[in-house]
Amino acid sequence: MQDIIKTILLIIFGLVVGQLLPSYFRKKGENIATKEDVKEITNRMEAVRSAYAKQLEYVRTELQRQSDLVSRKRSVYTRLAKSMRVFIEASDAKQLKEEFLSDFSELWIWASDDVVTSTNIFIDSQIKHSEQPGSVSQAEMKQLYIKAMLAMRRDAGFDETNLTSSDFRFLKFKNEHHLTTG
Repeated sequence: MQDIIKTILLIIFGLVVGQLLPSYFRKKGENIATKEDVKEITNRMEAVRSAYAKQLEYVRTELQRQSDLVSRKRSVYTRLAKSMRVFIEASDAKQLKEEFLSDFSELWIWASDDVVTSTNIFIDSQIKHSEQPGSVSQAEMKQLYIKAMLAMRRDAGFDETNLTSSDFRFLKFKNEHHLTTG
């Protein structure tokens, strides 16, 4: 009888070991593999998230830099446009001349090549006119002035402007109450 019990126990043990143990180890192996897969997926997600955050920060920084640059250009161009009145009004105002020289220096730091070039051409016409009066016509100097203004406008963010030189107005007051083009 003991032999029969031993045999039954051995059969049960054999079934447990033969059937349940491999199933248990297979499930355990799957769980370990799943944990490793989850860990790998998590690591990849974190790497992608980190790369995205870096790119986003770079884009934000670049947009802020561009915004600051355009803001700075607009400030310089606004001041230069005002101080260039010294040529239009033929003013002897010392302060206006000093402002122009300061603004022109700043132009070289912040302006695009197109703005610097068009402003230089305008300045060259003024120099030529002052050295040889009548060598550059008033109409030509006005066109060069407008060309510089349009270059500043495009560089300040209005690159698709439809305005042309014929849209610009040179204004002056004939007297206290009468505005005219000049």
